[in-house]
Parts: sequence; structure tokens; C-alpha cells
Amino acid sequence: MAHLEKYTQADYPKLLMHYERAKNTNGEYHKFRNQDIDLSRTDQNYNVAAGFQTLSQSEFMDKRLGQLKIFKRGDVKYLCDWVVTLPKGMEPEERRFFDEVFRFLSDKYGRKNIVSAYVHKDEARPHMHFAFVPVAMDEKKNREKLCSKDIIGRDDMLAFHDELDAYMTGVFGYDTGVRNGATVEGNKSIAELKRGTAVKELNAKREELAAVESTIDDLKCGDRIEPVKEKRDVVVISKADFETAGNALTKVKLSDKKMREGQAEVKKGVDYRNQIFRQSDEIQKLKAEISSHESENRRLNNRLLNIQNVFERNPRFLESFLQFAKDLERERENEERALQAAKRKQRQLEKGEMEM
Repeated sequence: MAHLEKYTQADYPKLLMHYERAKNTNGEYHKFRNQDIDLSRTDQNYNVAAGFQTLSQSEFMDKRLGQLKIFKRGDVKYLCDWVVTLPKGMEPEERRFFDEVFRFLSDKYGRKNIVSAYVHKDEARPHMHFAFVPVAMDEKKNREKLCSKDIIGRDDMLAFHDELDAYMTGVFGYDTGVRNGATVEGNKSIAELKRGTAVKELNAKREELAAVESTIDDLKCGDRIEPVKEKRDVVVISKADFETAGNALTKVKLSDKKMREGQAEVKKGVDYRNQIFRQSDEIQKLKAEISSHESENRRLNNRLLNIQNVFERNPRFLESFLQFAKDLERERENEERALQAAKRKQRQLEKGEMEM
């Protein structure tokens, strides 16, 4: 569902072109590994990171790499790319799915290292390229360095899908199909999974009961039961056949008990599902409020970053802005003093008229 690619200094510029669907000198879209691109759907592509990343991909790479210690070796990886494919069955939640994957990966690798997060819908299957600069801390020199091995080692690769799966399940409340093979039967809620397990156990008990009943039917056959003595309406059978029938009846009772236990488990699953449904409205409201707060927070952060960028690029503008703020404050103070003086004069005039 997700796989990682790493690129050297010589390779990563071509990938940036692929992400944003830039054209080459011949006016053709840059392809990656000869993938087929449906140009009629290219306008549906979008960049999840566009909300806070104001620089172009190449500008950001130049700026961020200039802040890092970089070892002079040909195999150094300058760019990492998690390619996350939309699982089957998640099409109605596509944008939210990629937004949550972006949030998970941003927290994991640091927002200040994100290059872009383009979602491609013009290829075989919708997928997101989460591109980032692999930045680690050089503890000896107390500065940041470019080092993908320190950020994504073997253990990190092995644990990645489990971590992402746990995060996405916690957000959506059901299996989103992050792990391979998890979407064969579609997305199921936790309650549905529990109920499905109980039903399987109940069916197994029913099969066991059918086998026991079949044994009892066999015991009823005339060639298996030898009448010893007939008295009134009572048939006396051999001890061996009696013990066999007794054992079969015991199994029936045990099987019936297990079946009732299985039915009880099914009822528990149904009750749990109903409880989830009763709480779903409140959960949706809380999620909507959280989403609204997060959107407002992102909007304010974006405005702050834009203002900071303006001031960083134009130091004199910052001085002018501060001077303008001082002048504006001074004007407000003068207006306030003039207003207070006018009020005092008005009160004096009103007092004089009353004395007359």
C-alpha cells in the first residue's frame, strides 16, 4: 500500500518535475518509470502541502539543503518519497484519507522538511507522493545533517505499516486497508469484525451439532440395535449401544450449550454496534469541531508565515511598518485627548446654561 523511494542529488530534480507535472523541453509531461498518464485527468491532481508551503519545490530544496551539513559522497540521498496508494473501498473518503496520511507523515518527519505532497489521479490508481528532506541531528556538532539512514532504518521500515495502520484506524474507526490484503472484504467497523467472528464460531458449533445428530440417526438404524427383550412399549438394547447413545446425547447437550454461548456473543456484538451508533452523532460533532479548529489554526499559521516571509525579505518594510504603527498610535492618543477636551468644554457650556 505504501513504499519508500530515495533519490540522490542527480536524480531528485526529475522527480520534482514528475510530482508537479512539469513539461520538458519538448513540451511533454515528464514521466517517471514510463508510467502512463491520462492527460484528461491531470487537472484533478492536487498538492496536500500547498496550504503551508509557499515556496516552489526547487526553491524549498535549495533553501533547506543550504541549512544542513551534507557529506560529500555520491550515494547521499537528498530526497525521500513515501508513495501511498489509496486502498480499495476508500474512494468516498479520498481527500480525508490523504489529509490524514499527510498529517501522520508530517508529524513523523517534521513539517519544516516537507517538499510537497502531490496526489496523482491521472495514473492507474490515486496515490500521494509525500516528498521530504531526510534531516537528522548531528549530536557531536549539535547541528542538522542530511542523513536518510538515521531517519529511516530497517526497524523503521518494518514498523511503518503497523504505525500508519494504527493511526488511520484510530482516526476513521475502522480498518482503512493500509495493510496489504486488509481490503479483500471491504472496510469493516470494529463492531462488525467482532460480530463476524462470533457468527463464524456459531456456524462451527452448528456443524458440530449436525455431525452429532447424524451419529444419533445412525444409532436408530435397525441393524445397529439388537432387541434383547420386548416388554409392552419398551425396547431393551445392548449396553454398548446404550453407552454410545448416551455419549452422543452428552455431545448434543454440550454442542447446544456452545451454540447458546455463540448466540450470546453475537448479541454482544450487536449491542456493541448499537452503542457505537448511538455515540456516532456526538463523535461526528466533535470531529467537525476539531476539524474546524484545525483549519482555523492552519489558516492563522499560514498568515503568520506569509507575514514573516514578507518581513524577512524586506527588512526595511518591517522598520516602516513599526514606524507606521507608532504614528498611528500617536494619532489615536491625540484624537482621544481632543475628544476628552471637547467633552469637558461641552460639560462647561451645559453647566453655564443651567446657572443662567
